[in-house]
Amino acid sequence: MVCVVGHGGAKVWDTTHGSREVKQGTEKVKMCRIYTGIVCSDHVEIFKDRTPPLFKNQAFAMPHHVYCSPAGEELFRNAGAKTAAELAKDFADALGRVVGNHLSKDDYESAKKVIANGANFVKKDDIKKAIEVFTKLSQNANELLRPLGTKELDALEASGSARVDAAMETLKSSEEQGKKELKKVADEYVPLPCAKKAAEVLKLMSEKGR
Repeated sequence: MVCVVGHGGAKVWDTTHGSREVKQGTEKVKMCRIYTGIVCSDHVEIFKDRTPPLFKNQAFAMPHHVYCSPAGEELFRNAGAKTAAELAKDFADALGRVVGNHLSKDDYESAKKVIANGANFVKKDDIKKAIEVFTKLSQNANELLRPLGTKELDALEASGSARVDAAMETLKSSEEQGKKELKKVADEYVPLPCAKKAAEVLKLMSEKGR
């Protein structure tokens, strides 16, 4: 379940509940005092975006809950305050109407940690280890998690191709430095296409005695 909060105020779009400082990692950020984890501009923008299509600019009771499928199709809605038990029942009802595999919060949070771990390897320019991490995620048993790994591998392919192009330009002024960068891509970006491209350039250079 993904909770999206929309709150735009009584008569105007802008509303500010006040903020409180919350520590996220090593940084302190200001969050809405009413809705945990977001800033006031977040719930205002959601309200502006979703109210017209959901309510056709007509008056509606608050709070109001609208349950949608992952594709954005409305499943059902109801108005008025809810107890925890009533909300839990609605959640179960909504999930029961969504066919196919579900992704738990724990699985998703675990995948995000894996991505963060891979990102740290990328930051250190240890691409080989990053590819190992992202490849494993792209082959996860849960098919809903695989695209997260594939997305990161695609990003590495894009950056690797850019490094090859940059190395080709560097060859014009410093052949030694250009070859060094091409070798880095050829050795560490395997099995991505950019590694093959870099290896082919190095092979051609070698055949020409360069």
